[in-house]
Amino acid sequence: MFRLKKIQIDGYKNLAGDYDFSNNKGYISLIGLNGSGKSNLLEAISIIFDGLINNGGTGIPFDYEIEYGINGHIYTRKKRQAMKDGIICKAEDLEYPSSLIACYSGEDLRLWQIAYEKYHMGYFNEAVKQTYSSPTFLYINKYCWKIALISLLCSNNDKVKDFLKYTLKIDSPSDVELDLSYDDAKKAGFQAHAALNWFDRIVQDGNQNINLNIIATTDIYIAGRQVPEEHKAKCVFNFLYLLSQPKKNEKNKIDKLINDIKISVNIGDNKIDFDDLSEGEKKLILIECITKVLGDVNSLVLLDEPDAHTHIAMKKELLKLISEFEGQIIMTTHSPMFVKMIQDNEKNNLFYIENGKITESRNNLIKKLSNDALTVLDGTLYSKSNSYLLVEGKSDVNCIKAAINKFPEFEKLQDVSIISFNGASEAKVFFEQAFKDSIDCVKHLAFLFDYDQDGLKEWRNLEDIINEYPNKCTRIFYQRNYDEELKPTSIDNKDSLLLEDLVHPSAYQQELDRIHSISSFHQLHAGGKISEKPIKDRIEGHCREFSQEQLRDFTPLLHKLFEVFELN
Repeated sequence: MFRLKKIQIDGYKNLAGDYDFSNNKGYISLIGLNGSGKSNLLEAISIIFDGLINNGGTGIPFDYEIEYGINGHIYTRKKRQAMKDGIICKAEDLEYPSSLIACYSGEDLRLWQIAYEKYHMGYFNEAVKQTYSSPTFLYINKYCWKIALISLLCSNNDKVKDFLKYTLKIDSPSDVELDLSYDDAKKAGFQAHAALNWFDRIVQDGNQNINLNIIATTDIYIAGRQVPEEHKAKCVFNFLYLLSQPKKNEKNKIDKLINDIKISVNIGDNKIDFDDLSEGEKKLILIECITKVLGDVNSLVLLDEPDAHTHIAMKKELLKLISEFEGQIIMTTHSPMFVKMIQDNEKNNLFYIENGKITESRNNLIKKLSNDALTVLDGTLYSKSNSYLLVEGKSDVNCIKAAINKFPEFEKLQDVSIISFNGASEAKVFFEQAFKDSIDCVKHLAFLFDYDQDGLKEWRNLEDIINEYPNKCTRIFYQRNYDEELKPTSIDNKDSLLLEDLVHPSAYQQELDRIHSISSFHQLHAGGKISEKPIKDRIEGHCREFSQEQLRDFTPLLHKLFEVFELN
């Protein structure tokens, strides 16, 4: 497997000196403030391997020495010298990463222009000559998440299937519908090539609406040979990448065919538009595709701030994907929460960059990052009023926001940041990782729970936090009337009150009609005989469409929040 050991750079931006990564275990995390040089290091590594792999060792505009291991050998390369296991050898005797994959989360095209654009333009142009091959240099930006998802749905990897099922709630490719926007007239003028031949087979008769099962089950042929099943998902990604990337220009002679892809998924009885996925979910899709489909044990993957704008629960899943990858990952971050997770998981993979150099001291890393005008809340949990409402799940966030929008008298609550801690049992962990170190920056923080056994358990678990920060933190349940403060010792199902109980049954009447004998969500929950999922899915996905009357039972809660956050 590929492992970067050491690199020495002199003369590229603010980088200077030696960077020793020999103790890393699978991934390298470069951390530091904005302007520290961590992104410059990704650029320099890209430039070095672009020169070595694509340009015969030329075109590297600075002095360097790089040492890495691959397939049981240690290779060292610098200008005008190559070594294998400590012995000078010919440059052509060196092995290189099987692929270099860069994933950039922002809008900046600097990394693309510096090290990837020239290779990609050549790769695109070669594709029309029937000389298809899998790219050894791959630049993936945030807009690639849709083709990444399509390729994942074509994979037979059991871990990928689990990711799709449990993270994205997709059971089968047949549950996914694609709407491909392309110019059929333009396609007629294209020169045939492998990707276009495949595309013609999946969009018969000009059909732009395609069930993903067609793509997943359509065999792929290159130069007359069928692509093995284990390589099919990767091939689907590469084909869609070729057909949907930059338009024809002076550098790129192959024109863009696919202008847009819309993805919808049938989950239960609801059709979900996947354009509404969070940035964190899209990041997970990209990283899952890179680590499970595109990369291998000899790949080098460069990730620029992969955790940016992701929920804390997503950061945990993201680090899990990164940790499981058997190739080499080098990533940057300036997220205090993400650094804390890495520190708890594998501290030898953390490298703090300051003024272009690795600093030996790892003490107070999170404190240093937190002072970068970010706050320990990571920039993703920002609230204009420094007030936060922490809730159990996405449905809570959606419904409370919908209710606020329906009742203008509660408009001030729009300045309160409503954040899901991803399940009742995660409330205390979320507070300790996201808020405890910066509690002085918080005006007020309220925890909101379903009035049930799970909610009660975590409500009790917060006792020490409430006692330690009595003027900062509050815990409340969903209630129909807040004249009395609830302090229960136990809660039976028949006495429970959940988020969904505050939604008028007319909002989910269609689901109730299917069940016949049930007249409300509460009866369904208390009985426990029939699945609640269709109603929950309806409420989560469509609450913004509900009328004021259908959300009126939220007004006692909104009044209570006005009181808690002192907005009267």
